[in-house]
Amino acid sequence: MQYKDILEKALDSICVLTENNEIEYANPAFLTMTGYGLEEVIGRDFSMVLPQEIGSIHKDLIQKYVHNHKSESSVLGKLRKLELIHKTGESIPIELMAFEVASSNEKRLFAGIMRDLREREFLSAEYNRLMYDMDKLGYIDELTHLPNHKYISTRLESLLSSHKNMKESIFAMIDVDGLDFINNKYGREAGDTILKKVGSEFRMGIRLKDILGRTENVDYSCIFPESSLSEVINLIDNLRAQLAKKRGIVPSEPNYSVSVSIGITRIVNPTKSILEYLSEARQALKKAKSEGKNKLFIHGFY
Repeated sequence: MQYKDILEKALDSICVLTENNEIEYANPAFLTMTGYGLEEVIGRDFSMVLPQEIGSIHKDLIQKYVHNHKSESSVLGKLRKLELIHKTGESIPIELMAFEVASSNEKRLFAGIMRDLREREFLSAEYNRLMYDMDKLGYIDELTHLPNHKYISTRLESLLSSHKNMKESIFAMIDVDGLDFINNKYGREAGDTILKKVGSEFRMGIRLKDILGRTENVDYSCIFPESSLSEVINLIDNLRAQLAKKRGIVPSEPNYSVSVSIGITRIVNPTKSILEYLSEARQALKKAKSEGKNKLFIHGFY
């Protein structure tokens, strides 16, 4: 497959500019995002899709970079957030990574890879609104700002009541290893910082439909609705392994690594009670702890 074929099929928008700021190439994703046809953009100044205050200086920035023979740039190679202007005038928030590419016919070329942030910003706003509503209802944990035990129990009840028409779901309990040691050595504030950071790592790593929160007598719990055991294990065990490699989570000990133990149970029997599923996940978590920590165990598989 030729490189151009890959660019044509890329999900991200890609545009190649000359040193005169003219559009030399635009892939289908770029055309879809901006609303223009290929014949409307090729050879045109890239400023046509930029806000006026940015477009007026964009060409000058490229010209200065080229004429000054700079090897470094405050813009190239750095991920930036800015806006593009759709053909209709709509403003589109994007992430942009720009870099210089090989010359073509003695022309210096610059490429930009752009990611549309509209869906991400919408989902972020929806999540923040949900968290606000949940906080008003007393469903938010004060320390981590994750859903609390009350909310997790409510969602488990809802899951079990509708389980007849669903495929299996997964419930997991997650505990930070050695948290008592951290609290004793570095203070409770350090332990609280770890709880917040680890919670944030898992919240960012799981899917939008998954529900991470706090459960009584354990650091976190997570509901994976309508999910198979294999897909959840691939997701959550990868997060566990990645976390164990991180450094700097304990501010006073930059080389200290934090690990978690995980216990999992499958929600496949709607006649079981919430307490039974909580107990199963807790048993699997206890097994992970007793087997050396930083492990994942599944109830019924050990």
